[in-house]
Amino acid sequence: SIPLTDSDTVAITVSAVNDTPSINHLNGDSFTYNENTGAQLIDQSTAATVTDADSANFDGGILTVTIASGEDAAEDLLSVNTTNVTLAGSIAGSNVTVGGQVIGTLANAISEGNDFVVNFNVNATTARIQTLVQSVTYSNTDTTNPTVGDRTVRVTVTDGDGGTATSTSADVTITVNPAPKIDLDGSESGVDYTSSGTLQADIESAAGVSIIDTDGTVVDDSVSGGFSSLTIKANDTKTNDQLIIDGTVDRTIALDSTTNIDNQAVTVGAVTYRLDYVAATDTLTITRADAGTITTTQAKAVLDATNYRNIGTFDNVSRTFNITATDTLGSASTLAVATIQLTPTTTQISRTVVASEDTALDFTAGNFVSDAANLQQIRIESLSLTNGGALFVDTDDNGVRDGAEALLSAGDVVSIADINAGKLSY
Repeated sequence: SIPLTDSDTVAITVSAVNDTPSINHLNGDSFTYNENTGAQLIDQSTAATVTDADSANFDGGILTVTIASGEDAAEDLLSVNTTNVTLAGSIAGSNVTVGGQVIGTLANAISEGNDFVVNFNVNATTARIQTLVQSVTYSNTDTTNPTVGDRTVRVTVTDGDGGTATSTSADVTITVNPAPKIDLDGSESGVDYTSSGTLQADIESAAGVSIIDTDGTVVDDSVSGGFSSLTIKANDTKTNDQLIIDGTVDRTIALDSTTNIDNQAVTVGAVTYRLDYVAATDTLTITRADAGTITTTQAKAVLDATNYRNIGTFDNVSRTFNITATDTLGSASTLAVATIQLTPTTTQISRTVVASEDTALDFTAGNFVSDAANLQQIRIESLSLTNGGALFVDTDDNGVRDGAEALLSAGDVVSIADINAGKLSY
């Protein structure tokens, strides 16, 4: 037999398929945004990457960052951190620069409720777009009462060749956490509290003076469900200043001490708390001894139980205390300041003192009061001198009035230090 053969030619056309760009290490990121903390990067874990197998640049492509769910258009703001990205402005058409190259322009204004959109040009390489994606930020412009809850931020990149990164999904969950609030005086505007105490009657008493009014409040608007700590910082402390925690067994914090206090227990109500005091900053931190969460009711009870006291060193200088509460997600309340105005106890007395002729008389505290332990000063309300006598402060303590030592008269004040030094002379 004779073999038979045949052949033919077939044309095969191979059509290029555009590969979809990919966003990696961004999808599934999440973080808590605490009230009034400014712009935060949405790329929170492993640094995001952008790849595209068949595009040298993304000319004609778009970056779109949108809040896909949970948005409050009045306060949610999308933008970029300007460490590695430069914005020529915040309005539509403003240039966006990465690595010294303009890679595109803003498609719309950077404003609450707007998507963050960049239209790319030929300079938009994958490396530069990757830097841009890593720089995207979220912030909440309501710094006092942001809407609580989760926001889902979606990042999408198109490469200008028809490929879209939506299939790779890059969603970031942001939990907005409002800060707790302390109002030390509910009946007054603002959050601060001003009280007063008479020195011997109140400041020196066992109870002292409270740092919060009876109608003060502690509010937890956060998603955390309570507080991790309360902080009380004393300002401009003086000798013998104290904070007293009124518990099952009272605890005294000596504010003039140079010694720290670590893990001192006090029980208020049915809860035991841990007290830690840093002497260098006069700061007292209160946490639960069991490391649990402090409820709003418990926080108010602890502040109600905290009082200022001073035994033995009086002046007319007010004491102030900065008070904050921190929730379990790390958000701190706006600073509330308690001011204790000190009012001296005054007693009007009349004394007649007989001096021997040509003999100087130095007064003592006992000439004015029987118990001089708390005497701070005397004020001369009226003065009647006979036979040419002179009442003065003998500053050089030589027993005679020199020319520079003025005569005392009604209205003048003499300190206990000068009296105890024997310098009040007649």
